[in-house]
Amino acid sequence: MTATASIGTRDGLAQMLGVLDRLEVDRSRLGAADRLECVRLARKLTDRATVLASVLVAEADATGAAEQAAGTAMVSWLAVDAGASKREAAGTLRQGRLLVAHPVVAEAAAAGGIGVGQARSITRVLDSLAPQLDEDQQQAAEQLMVGMARHLDADGLVQAAPRVLSEVAPATAEGLLEHRLQREAEQAHRERSLRFHEVGGSIRFDGSLPKPVGRAWVGLLDTYLHATRRTILEERDRLAEPLTWEQRRADALALLIQQHQHHAASAMARSAEPRRTAPERGERAGWNRPAAEPGHPRGGLPTADRARIFVVVDYDKFAAEAAGAGLLNGVDPLSAGDLRRLCCDAGILPVVMGGDSVILDLGQERRLVNPELRAALELRDRGCVMPGCDTGTVGCEAHHIVPWAWGGATALHNLALLCVQHHPRFEPTKNGIRQPWRLRIGTDGIPEVIPPSFAQLADVPIRHQRFTTPPARAG
Repeated sequence: MTATASIGTRDGLAQMLGVLDRLEVDRSRLGAADRLECVRLARKLTDRATVLASVLVAEADATGAAEQAAGTAMVSWLAVDAGASKREAAGTLRQGRLLVAHPVVAEAAAAGGIGVGQARSITRVLDSLAPQLDEDQQQAAEQLMVGMARHLDADGLVQAAPRVLSEVAPATAEGLLEHRLQREAEQAHRERSLRFHEVGGSIRFDGSLPKPVGRAWVGLLDTYLHATRRTILEERDRLAEPLTWEQRRADALALLIQQHQHHAASAMARSAEPRRTAPERGERAGWNRPAAEPGHPRGGLPTADRARIFVVVDYDKFAAEAAGAGLLNGVDPLSAGDLRRLCCDAGILPVVMGGDSVILDLGQERRLVNPELRAALELRDRGCVMPGCDTGTVGCEAHHIVPWAWGGATALHNLALLCVQHHPRFEPTKNGIRQPWRLRIGTDGIPEVIPPSFAQLADVPIRHQRFTTPPARAG
């Protein structure tokens, strides 16, 4: 069997452009399956072409091609020739250099084995780990992460550094991880910023916050966001303007500011009133609480809770030395310094894990999920369990796998987190109008999604990719 003869890069690219020029314009006769296949092929072509373009840019820059042929720097040539912004051109060059520095990643991406987003995440993690690993360990880490890309998306790969360290440097992984987390925390503290710019009738802002503070802010905004969303759904306002996720989050920030102003004004008013030693007749304790905000009949907008710290330990280690590891939102590991700071004013929830990583069942004989069970559910699922969904715990609802009305227990083994978008897909419909997606808990205690037959996904249980990497834990 003879190998296919290679073709020159320039000629091959010209031929591919020629093929694109000849593609049919009228696609109205395509069926649903053919349309999805076209999307899949086009995305694969885009990824491979993007990687190739980045590598070609880096190679041209390394040989000084732009200076020799056009008398200008590579970034400036890209801006003039392709109409790219300086930032976009610099980003392409930077990514190309990273790919050239990591040939295993570049080869896998160019061959279509991994996507361009996955390649970016891998090179980002490898560069952050490079100062802590020797050359052999760096090569092992690169091979490992390319293999991990088969079942982790770009976001999952960014969070895979602890697992990579544990496999390529097991003897020193714990110390290396703590050093890396502390270095990142210190860098985030140095880079903290907040900038405001007046543009027309708006004030635009951007900046950077250390992750614990930023997560807390996002969680607070999302609490407001979902509270206002529930109010809109309850009111069933058919004339309500459809809002994007970014618009709803902006509204949540505005409501947070308004509530702070309201409470500040109320506090000033109370301080000006004569002090009363006891409530008068007919008054309840708490007479000076602010009234509920209009449109929020259940007592106003939500207020922020203290930080909730999960201390996750193996039982054997807990019995021997009570060593713990902190988790931020049940996903991101925290440095020891950040963990100690948050513990100054936090609710501490000890969670003891068995050797198979199954959390203690906190089931209760009632329909509603209590705070303790909700905490265990958030720690196990870490967000919506629908594969491909990145909604965090704040935006999720507790779903009974076997409905409560059918005798299903309100217990961890019968619950899973689903976001408001995906939750309806798992609820049975009246008269079986459509096939719902199904959920089950695997033998290892992890939720698994079973697609309906019409989804054409082989009716095989699938898991969210976040479950391929267990939560950070002690030791």
